Amino acid sequence: MRFRRAAAAAIVAIVLAAPAAASGRASAVAATGRIRLAGQTPWVPAAGVFNMSLKVSDITDPSALEIAVTTYSRITSRSAFARTLQDQSQGSVLHFESTALSTLVVDAAGNVNIPVLVRDPNAAPDPRHVPITVEGVYPVRVELREKGGDVVDRLTTHLIYLPTAVSGPRLSVAWVVPVHASPAIGANGTRTQPDPSPLLALVRELQLAPTLPVTLAPTPETVEALTASSIAVGAGQAGADAAKAALDGLRAAATGPGRQLIAQPFVPVAAGPMHALGLDEELRRERTAGADAVGTAVGKPPDTRTWLADEQLDEGAADALAASDLPVDRLIVPEARLAPTTAPLRVTLTNPFELAGQDGRTHEAAMADASLASHFSPATDPVLAAHHLLADLAVLYEDQPGSGPRGVVVLAPRSWTPDRAFVRAAVAGLTGPEALPVVNPVTLDTFFDTVPNAKQGRSPMVRKLAPPAPSDLTIAHAAEAQKERRRIEAFAAMTEPANPLYQSLDRRLLVAESADLHGARARAAYLNAVGNTLDKELAKIELPHGRSLTLTSRRAQIPLTFHKGVDYPVRVVIRFTSDKLRFPSGRTQAIELRRANTVERIPVEALTSGTFPVKVELESPDGTLRFAQAKLTVRSTATSGVGLFLSAGAALFLAVWWARHLHKGRRARRLVPA
Repeated sequence: MRFRRAAAAAIVAIVLAAPAAASGRASAVAATGRIRLAGQTPWVPAAGVFNMSLKVSDITDPSALEIAVTTYSRITSRSAFARTLQDQSQGSVLHFESTALSTLVVDAAGNVNIPVLVRDPNAAPDPRHVPITVEGVYPVRVELREKGGDVVDRLTTHLIYLPTAVSGPRLSVAWVVPVHASPAIGANGTRTQPDPSPLLALVRELQLAPTLPVTLAPTPETVEALTASSIAVGAGQAGADAAKAALDGLRAAATGPGRQLIAQPFVPVAAGPMHALGLDEELRRERTAGADAVGTAVGKPPDTRTWLADEQLDEGAADALAASDLPVDRLIVPEARLAPTTAPLRVTLTNPFELAGQDGRTHEAAMADASLASHFSPATDPVLAAHHLLADLAVLYEDQPGSGPRGVVVLAPRSWTPDRAFVRAAVAGLTGPEALPVVNPVTLDTFFDTVPNAKQGRSPMVRKLAPPAPSDLTIAHAAEAQKERRRIEAFAAMTEPANPLYQSLDRRLLVAESADLHGARARAAYLNAVGNTLDKELAKIELPHGRSLTLTSRRAQIPLTFHKGVDYPVRVVIRFTSDKLRFPSGRTQAIELRRANTVERIPVEALTSGTFPVKVELESPDGTLRFAQAKLTVRSTATSGVGLFLSAGAALFLAVWWARHLHKGRRARRLVPA
């Protein structure tokens, strides 16, 4: 035993001293090369073999290189695990072995296989075997280096050792997978096609594991853009086929057994700032439009009771979501958005909890673990990143093995671009014959239903949200958004809900709140474009200008010609203003314009004769939009009823006066003597 320890110490000393010795030698050409993990054994039983498949590339001189494998002592905490990912302290060395690169056999895929033998506890010790006997996670550093010299490249992976069958509850793992791309619809209303390749990579691997429970959280704007792209137009057939394949895969992945589909707002939004600025109605529209878009595309109604709070959320917004017409009663909150607990936690929280709202209200919530999410960041070695994720889950299990039902939420960042190699390795570690036996994949619904809430003492654990960070949503933006919302809804009342222009205006207004937009200028571009587009469309509905009309009778009809430069029917209201005309049908009249030119005859009644102006305006049925006006000049030559009465009375008076005067004259002549 002492001899083996001394030998191990000597090996470590040689390994550490080798770079210094090599630096003193003159080398004509420095060796180059790269190593990446192509695959590995997810976990190892007693007396098992830990196989690593390495992709070795950019080699200038294979004969000058070797691969060194160092296995370190068991990881005892998540902080220690994090240090191994940063190439920091690994612990004590358990085993070291190096092999000349030129002696390794290259397989058909161009990879080399490195086996690490694990000691059989029932057999005699063997220096070729890693002497581990305790269940746990062990760091393994792999180095490509000059023979006995400088390290050319390195990576650190982990050997998960599980010598006996797992007893007791496993760690429930709710994997939430986003499907997201930046907004495809621009401020001017044109759409760009999202790249369907990442979604294809994801769904194809999920289709190969139909029994793996997964929670899908697609961004509705992304799904809607893919749907639009799936319709081939000329040279875009290849892109349309790819978009259609991605959508078909999403439908299959979302509707399979054990799969959950979560409704998202149309675009990612910060519910906290929106609620604070009085944009609850916009938030409701974001959610309704999102649920409708995903349900239509996937063919399955999404779950609207769960909210992924990956953007800013505050207590008031949480309460508002719970009280909305699509009530939210389960919140997934990223670790960074939670305030620290009053008493530091000894281990990572692996249970749901109560989230504090306002006035003593609470909401059921779970934490999206930040460390688990970090493994989804863009990586040059996706297979290694996937195995880091699996090792992290094993470390979490080892915090409190068999202590009762526990679980974690793995929420991949929206910015994650699914890589097929990553997904394949992660899926293989979660399901199938080589799956980690310490984890139990579940959907979010199953997670909340089966993992009990955490407690502090005998009371339920209540956590608070961290103070919100500053938001680029402003009062001015909120006011402008509300104004434009009123205008486009008024426009909707003039047309049909399926009007493509209304749909475009509505979508652009929703995108104006997107968390993917940064800064007031970017948001203002969408709002300004919505307003300008609507103004230009309304300007296509015209009234006659500068017309003069003559009324020859007291009651008549004014002919008005309306020009409509749009290709859909429009419902409008005509409003008249005149002191000299009466409108028997009312000063406002609703009409529907179906042709390019429509003539309407408006009944009027002249109150007097003469020449006077008449103001004519067009507005939306609810009166919000007033978009066209004209002044007509009306000349009335007809005598009014009052005038006729006065004229007749004057004529009668003159006739009576003349008759009396004539009668008196004749009588006077008879009384005068001849």
